[in-house]
Amino acid sequence: MSAVEDILLKFIDRRLEAMLRCPEMWGTDEAVELQVLQLLRIRALTLRPQSESKRPRATLDAYGCFLRRKFPKDGVANLAALLEQRGEQNQLSAILAEFRAEMAQRVTPQNPFDEHDIVLVLSMRRDVQVPRASTVTSFYDRFHSVMRALTRERGTRGRGTRELEMAIDFAMPTIHVHEANGKPARVLIPLDQPAGARELSYEGNIRGAMSQLATITRWAVRPDEPVKTLQASLNDDVNPRSLAAQALRLMPGEEAAIETVKIGGRLSGARDPMIMRPDIARRVVEVVREGQAPRAFEETGSLRAVDIDQGSMRLTVERGSKKVSIACWVEDRDIISFAREMLARTVRVWGLEYQSPTGRSFVIVERMKPL
Repeated sequence: MSAVEDILLKFIDRRLEAMLRCPEMWGTDEAVELQVLQLLRIRALTLRPQSESKRPRATLDAYGCFLRRKFPKDGVANLAALLEQRGEQNQLSAILAEFRAEMAQRVTPQNPFDEHDIVLVLSMRRDVQVPRASTVTSFYDRFHSVMRALTRERGTRGRGTRELEMAIDFAMPTIHVHEANGKPARVLIPLDQPAGARELSYEGNIRGAMSQLATITRWAVRPDEPVKTLQASLNDDVNPRSLAAQALRLMPGEEAAIETVKIGGRLSGARDPMIMRPDIARRVVEVVREGQAPRAFEETGSLRAVDIDQGSMRLTVERGSKKVSIACWVEDRDIISFAREMLARTVRVWGLEYQSPTGRSFVIVERMKPL
């Protein structure tokens, strides 16, 4: 919930309490009734803007049902008129308070994961008050590439078929940036398949890709589960190493602004979103290097993007006329702490180099020294 929404809800609740505590201060009984209904309607709109916009009479309809249950033998009329006919005007506050309590139970904040095909929620680190546009767009670009890799039926590089590209070319209604307000800022990115894409056969591929990512994420948060447990939980046509390599692209850490990522939605096939944190990325690396024979690595380069939480860093080396950025994973916490001190400096790194299914290699660092 954003700071503005929080302020508005608190204002409405305080006004309702004051009005029901001393209704005569706010006008006639009919005026108080109408003001309470209007405030409850605005409260519902604040909590569930999409649902309430589609059903603008939802609060009034609920009120009509409430009155019919409360006064089954009386005709439909406003509460003030009913109570005046019955000579029970002193019951106005109590009955309106009862309806308010019913609406507070019924109208809860809408769950974006129930409203959209796919939802990405990026939670920023506490020191990031306003996320950069590049942080959001670069993550979405990576997600789009991962979906292409996990949904395509053949090939590993370049664009997919026209139908596949259409299926994963999600529409982005509105990006919601929730200001920090004492908590980490959040960016909510709702994604929906465009018109016509649902008729394509690739919706099943998208569901399958989301299921694969959820499976490896659930496995990664259980530190005692061996890699073979993950392998057994995947379909036979899914390559665990390729899946792990794609999942690593979505793990926060290398982009310093993002702390955690939630991915869910109607196409995820799960009630709760998957949660990706920096600390589980090291577990996913275990899958990528499973069964590989590494080669010895010894090179000099400049350190970039050191992430203590993830235990990762980037080593930029010169190979011929090109500069190459190599992903490095550090299991020794002393080494990664030392790497943080050496950020942007030249170092010599020793370790074991593995080949990723995406074609990029990565290094498990064993030792390092400054130059």
